[in-house]
Amino acid sequence: VASITANQILKSPMDAVMQLTDVDGHVLVQSDDVRGLDPQIVYTAPSDQDLLIRVFAFPETPNSTVGFGGASNFVYTMTVTTDAFVDHIADADGQVAPYGYNLSQANVPLLAGATEVSPVIASVQDGLGWAWRAPLESSWGRVLFQGPMAVELPVVVSGHITDPNETHSVSFTAAKGDKYRAAVRSKSDGFLLDSKLNIVQRSTGKQLASNDDASRSQYDASVDFSAKEDGEIEVRLSDVVEGFGPRHFYQLSIQKLAPDFRLSVNADHFLVAQDKPAEITVSVARDSGFNQKIRIDATELPDGVTAQPAVSEPKGDTSKSVKLKVSVDRRSVGNASFQIVGAALGGDDKPTGKPVAASFPLRPGISLSRFWLTIPPAKPPK
Repeated sequence: VASITANQILKSPMDAVMQLTDVDGHVLVQSDDVRGLDPQIVYTAPSDQDLLIRVFAFPETPNSTVGFGGASNFVYTMTVTTDAFVDHIADADGQVAPYGYNLSQANVPLLAGATEVSPVIASVQDGLGWAWRAPLESSWGRVLFQGPMAVELPVVVSGHITDPNETHSVSFTAAKGDKYRAAVRSKSDGFLLDSKLNIVQRSTGKQLASNDDASRSQYDASVDFSAKEDGEIEVRLSDVVEGFGPRHFYQLSIQKLAPDFRLSVNADHFLVAQDKPAEITVSVARDSGFNQKIRIDATELPDGVTAQPAVSEPKGDTSKSVKLKVSVDRRSVGNASFQIVGAALGGDDKPTGKPVAASFPLRPGISLSRFWLTIPPAKPPK
């Protein structure tokens, strides 16, 4: 196994290509875009031989110059091994199942605890490679697909499409008129499944909804739907182009929808000058008809730093984003972490429900909810 980590995890602005060649330079295997934009080669040698590994790259964003790219930030790591290698993990009922190459029962799964900036990390004893264990609220179940199955919501089902024309079926009991969402994560996490979802009312066999791309730039399937009657709903998952293999891995989430909101920011660190307040744009996503006011504020700020709360109205310009103004006094210098939280307001403009923390998408499937604030010294007067 030879595996490159660059764009997918390190955010290097490179589209790497890896070749395995003999000593005369004849290419035996070429790999591109296996782990997102990163390459990976799994090769079984037919005989004892000396081999070479070549790595080169193109810019992450294509341009009019078709040529190799390179820069000081084209950073990568390369893992090469004939021993155990973890490609990814599946999570079910609290147990982590590693998937990869050269694995045996001796390669016991190992978990490293979460920190403020990292979820739990899974690896195996006496092996290389690792994977994140995606954070999930405790109310969600986690199951591994092992054949057509019935589940209780909310749930995340993990599985692999390993054969041509394979379809995975997951069913649940729905109530007439309730709204539900089924969503796949695969392409966005660097895997190869080009997912398609078909939603079927089992009693009638009628299709309620279908989707293969959540949006123009989002190639994972996601669909909202309502049950036409009480009874079983079947969620069918397949690959659009009939692809299959060990990296056609997916995580399928199914949930009942309720009015709710989410907050996000476009950076994880902010600078606030002493002579000029900073404006932090907070994006607001309203789901399933959520139409309450939302009070948004910065919390856990250090001494000498203040933030003026903002209110997102159900309609108008502030319904989708607001700006938080953060100010410091001239005595404040240094760094600190803080959070941005939102609370739904009732008819009396009093907070209702559980506060929601804003997030920043650090890596695929991994978000931060604590941000960094830097306050430089005041500039000396001219």
